[in-house]
Amino acid sequence: MSPTRSSTPRLKLDSQCSPGWTGPTSSGAIERQNAGDPSSGAFSYRERHTDGPWIWIECRGASVEWNESGVPTRIIGTDADITQRKLAEELLANTSRRLNLALEISSIGVFEADIDKNEVEWDDRLKSIYGIEDTSSTKTGEFWETTLHLMTANA
Repeated sequence: MSPTRSSTPRLKLDSQCSPGWTGPTSSGAIERQNAGDPSSGAFSYRERHTDGPWIWIECRGASVEWNESGVPTRIIGTDADITQRKLAEELLANTSRRLNLALEISSIGVFEADIDKNEVEWDDRLKSIYGIEDTSSTKTGEFWETTLHLMTANA
């Protein structure tokens, strides 16, 4: 049984025409996959959709048949549109960068406390504020309590 071909026009690969793209291209990954390289089982790249916008594709595939010389003769795989995931990753990276910049400029440290487990995790800024270099043997929550002013602690 031969595979059916879609009448939809082929999408253009990023390495050929993605505007301003400076990241890795798919051509090397496709060549490695076609050569049967098992490490090339999944990769992502950009294509121009037939409607015009650029989309992200995640390709997963593997050789399943080889000729007598060991050259792959059949590859099975899937392509998935991961554009929304890539946009969410970009938004998260930008938001994290902005938060980090705001915390750095304002000299604010951050902690996260799990009250049930009596665990407190401090970021490097908060450790610096309290003059702590290594907290591997210090329970930061207990340490923090020792720094409270007596009038504040008894209030």
